[in-house]
Amino acid sequence: MEIENRPYQQKCIRKCMEYFRNGIDSVMLESPVGSGKTIMGLSIVQELNTFQGGALSCAWVAPRHTLLEQLEETRQNFNLEITPISMFARKSQHYDIVVLDEAHHEATGSFIRLFHEMSPNFLLGLSATPLRTDRMKLAFKETVNVCSIRSLILDGYLSPFQLYNIEKMDTDNAAFHYLRDLQQWGKTIVFMPTLKECAEFQNLLRKAGIDCPVVQGGQNNDGILEGFRKDQYQIIVNCHLLTEGFDLPELKTVFLKDATRLPTIQMAGRVLRKSPLKTLANIVQSKESKYPVQRIAEPQTIWLWRNQEFQAVSGRNDKVMKTVMHMLELRDKRRKIELPQCLFGYGGSEHVYA
Repeated sequence: MEIENRPYQQKCIRKCMEYFRNGIDSVMLESPVGSGKTIMGLSIVQELNTFQGGALSCAWVAPRHTLLEQLEETRQNFNLEITPISMFARKSQHYDIVVLDEAHHEATGSFIRLFHEMSPNFLLGLSATPLRTDRMKLAFKETVNVCSIRSLILDGYLSPFQLYNIEKMDTDNAAFHYLRDLQQWGKTIVFMPTLKECAEFQNLLRKAGIDCPVVQGGQNNDGILEGFRKDQYQIIVNCHLLTEGFDLPELKTVFLKDATRLPTIQMAGRVLRKSPLKTLANIVQSKESKYPVQRIAEPQTIWLWRNQEFQAVSGRNDKVMKTVMHMLELRDKRRKIELPQCLFGYGGSEHVYA
């Protein structure tokens, strides 16, 4: 695995180490999906060993085994002894350093019990979304955050994307839009609100001759995910299981269930990793969603579903559409209208005549 030298990563590492050197014993590193949190975490562990002048015992705790597998792959680039531990382990022991991956799970009872048994001198949390839907407060003393999804896209570390707004994100609409243009979507993950809707969506695609496995808790999904990686399946559907611990850079499209801020960021983040196999990612979201993707980062293009087709709108999309519709109404009054230059890709003016 090749490790890039990214300036924001060095800044994050320095800031975390400043806190640890100044006696702060717990720090949350907040950094978006695809920013290299595992690399930064391992680098901080390495720095802590140098700071303390010896080999410190270290446990890396995560809620999913896929995260621990990613740790093992990345750790080969570091000369570190680290013990991978499931957040749901029943017993543990003292460790000098504890790294908690997906640290927004910190307030769960399982980790609280483990934390008391580990009693670390240094606690480092890693999370792209350090907020909880149940409003429980996270107990890290300091937080480091030096980049955002928007800045990582602009700097070329994450994939630019286009947003497709559809009327409603239910099984019928999602299946209709997926089936009408399979080439456009490519490798796709669909997020549905319930397992019942996942099964309904799966049946709609099955009738069209497309195999779409359902990924769900309580079953072994390794075969499905491996088949998805190896192109046995081009689409899978789930409720919320794949928002953490599943990374596939060549993933091209996500269909987002209507959700609030935290789930929307997690779902959208799945598709933003860069890959030579895609130039643009696709995010499909309904206009009814409580948290529009535009609040995360600016899409390269927004496609609105109107009159049985997707119509492209650029720039500040809603405002532009309102401006255009207003101008078309004025046209009926036989008035000369000068359109704003922001609607065009050049410096000249454009006129519409009745």
